[in-house]
Amino acid sequence: MNLQDDYSKIAEMALATKKNQALDEWLAKKVPTFYVLVDKDASDQCPNLQKYQATSSRGF
Repeated sequence: MNLQDDYSKIAEMALATKKNQALDEWLAKKVPTFYVLVDKDASDQCPNLQKYQATSSRGF
């Protein structure tokens, strides 16, 4: 294992990380301007959806 052999893997991981960060930043700016209804059961099972639920009483 060395940098020369694994450079493409490291570059792909770095690019994926940057894409995820850019998407998270974009969502953080855009989601407050949209109405998003998240099913309470789905948000309980998926921690990624919990950040879109403003209060625990929302959802259906």
